[in-house]
Amino acid sequence: MSRSAIISIPILMILFAINAVTGVETNVPVAMAPFDARAADDFQHETAAFLDEPIVRTIDLGGGTQIELILIPAGEFEMGSDTGERDECPALRL
Repeated sequence: MSRSAIISIPILMILFAINAVTGVETNVPVAMAPFDARAADDFQHETAAFLDEPIVRTIDLGGGTQIELILIPAGEFEMGSDTGERDECPALRL
């Protein structure tokens, strides 16, 4: 997981705490399910801009091995399907 994805949730919690204590407004983007692919892409770009981090980061693990990490915005999403295959059911909000 990229540093951006790892820190996005703690940063979100800190910014909400700052807002609660000081009343200072923060502009951190938060994805709240349900949302479509376009909204997910928008949240990803907004989060990258807010954190001043790239959306995709490639890390060289050595020995010719690389891993590509993708920023995941803070928020909630729906995983699974109520109408899909047996191992996909039920849809859950995470």
